[in-house]
Amino acid sequence: MNHRGRTLTTLMVNQSEMCRLLVI
Repeated sequence: MNHRGRTLTTLMVNQSEMCRLLVI
């Protein structure tokens, strides 16, 4: 129910995916 925490997690996952795309 923590919207802020959920947004932070989403941002972290998004950043991780972007890094993966850049590395590949």
